Amino acid sequence: VAAVGGRPVGDYVTSEHPSGALPIIAVPTTSGTGTEANPYAVLTDPNLKEKRALNRPPFTYPKASIVDPELTLSLPPRETAVTGMDVLFHALEAFVGKRCHPFVEAAAELAVRGVAKFLVRAVKDGGDREAREGMSLASTAAGMAINGGGTTALHGMEHPVSAHLNVAHAEGLCALSGPYLKYLAEVVPGKMARVAEWLGEERAAERAVVAVEELKEELGLNLRLRDLGVSEDMLETLVDDTLRVMGHNVANTPGEPDRGRIYEFFREAM
Repeated sequence: VAAVGGRPVGDYVTSEHPSGALPIIAVPTTSGTGTEANPYAVLTDPNLKEKRALNRPPFTYPKASIVDPELTLSLPPRETAVTGMDVLFHALEAFVGKRCHPFVEAAAELAVRGVAKFLVRAVKDGGDREAREGMSLASTAAGMAINGGGTTALHGMEHPVSAHLNVAHAEGLCALSGPYLKYLAEVVPGKMARVAEWLGEERAAERAVVAVEELKEELGLNLRLRDLGVSEDMLETLVDDTLRVMGHNVANTPGEPDRGRIYEFFREAM
């Protein structure tokens, strides 16, 4: 619905339950969101400083998706790195989340192994067709993983960050991931050990944390929240928004971290 003539969008809404929608054809030009394989979209309200997920199946499922790695060849290195890390976190979160099931696990493994093998190559040489193909497959697999398993508190915490500040989504994910992954290594060590193995490391939970930190360092994404413009006086608001706007993500998180733990994630990421 588009607002014209200065009238609010709500004036044009005739039903809260649409019976149809125009078909969506998804043609990704990055290897990142994986939305060609799920019904998710994201809307940011700059006035409210809120970033919400839009999920209205069947209307927001693509009717067709065309995944052509050739369309990603011109993506610059920084954008390749940032969107590639989103792939990794999609897969990892879907796997550790409460909604995970065997099909989610299979898709997550395919995605994480693909990132481990191809992301750095794609960043270093954008014309590496094998790497671009590998990342396209990983992105779509991660999109399938979150279709079944959803994401967790990491995405829940990041959405308020990029709603308040003009930063790339996965920059926020990278900044927040350190303390969050350490938490996961404590509460789901078996799953994090599997992630470490998929990343080519020894099968131990702490190795997954180290491997992700090393990958961020190699990609120039070893960020802190303060690097993105977050100040200490913003933390309470970011925690509030995480629980209010993205509470469903927190509920899907193993151990269901409470407000105090969410605040500590933010504080430790500063």
